[in-house]
Amino acid sequence: MQACNEIPVCAFDAHIHLYRKMREREMAIFKGAGVAIVTPFREDGSVDYEEFDRLVDFQIVEGTDAIIVCGTTGEAATMTVEEHTEVIRHCVKHVREGSRSSQ
Repeated sequence: MQACNEIPVCAFDAHIHLYRKMREREMAIFKGAGVAIVTPFREDGSVDYEEFDRLVDFQIVEGTDAIIVCGTTGEAATMTVEEHTEVIRHCVKHVREGSRSSQ
């Protein structure tokens, strides 16, 4: 007979596996591949929306699941809140309208 304080390895492993699966479901907000794209600028400091659209289209054509705009590539620190907001709005509108040139 086993002592009460001993947990069979298989039952313990099953419990840990179930716990981890539950935590994965709670923590999985996004699924797939996400890419932080750069925000291209013109020489005068304005956003180059034509180039931006090309970058977004490339990611979509190649199967990217999520595009992170003004995210981790550093340019957000140099943009005003208004510029940041406008780039995000532009990206959402562009993706919804769906121009997918393969250039």
